[in-house]
Amino acid sequence: MSLSEYTQAMMLGLVWQNQPQRIYIAGFGGGRIPLVMHHYLPETIIECADVDAIAISAATQCFGVQFDDRLTVAIQDGRKYLEQQSVNIRYDIIMTDVFFGNGYSSHRRATKEFYELCKKHLSTAGVVLVNLLQRDEFYAQKVKTFQSVFSQVCVCPWKDINSVLIGTNGPILEKNEIVSRAKYLQDGHEFSFSLTDRALEVKVGTELAEIIPNLDKAEILTDDSPPAGYFDCWLF
Repeated sequence: MSLSEYTQAMMLGLVWQNQPQRIYIAGFGGGRIPLVMHHYLPETIIECADVDAIAISAATQCFGVQFDDRLTVAIQDGRKYLEQQSVNIRYDIIMTDVFFGNGYSSHRRATKEFYELCKKHLSTAGVVLVNLLQRDEFYAQKVKTFQSVFSQVCVCPWKDINSVLIGTNGPILEKNEIVSRAKYLQDGHEFSFSLTDRALEVKVGTELAEIIPNLDKAEILTDDSPPAGYFDCWLF
């Protein structure tokens, strides 16, 4: 199973939650990430939400995605889906991977309120992973906002294209522990890719400020005050 490096990086959530019972993914797209999770985690329930019914149909017809009692998708905005879940619903891993064709990502899925919502629906020591584009004009603000909600934030950058943010309020893991856990998972699951290599690329602690310009000066995004120009931001 050939996977892009950013898709591999999204699997790093298993470093914090190696036996997830329940996963939520906002953004289905071609179904690659849900398909990989479904394949390697046969006991895990995977819930997805996406507004694009055509993309979901294409995933089943072209990419071999098959829905069952463990893999479901709702044709719905990812934030609204999470808002409608009862307070006792908890996920071990939450992922967001939502972009429109021009590279735009919704302001309401990048705010402090959204990440607080994610935190409310996380299990103990649960983990949130977010796919961002590094060329996003508001990249630093999005990372800073993420940091305002989670006590440990790591970044796994891929070239100068994507970055996967990893956030948790569980026990803080040092870099060597992240790598050793990834190797353990690699050996146990016999992944067709090297999760260990992705773990070695993870930036932790003060390294974030070294790879994200102006992170210390960035403002936190909130629902009621999107930054000027946000909705005019076209990346491609």
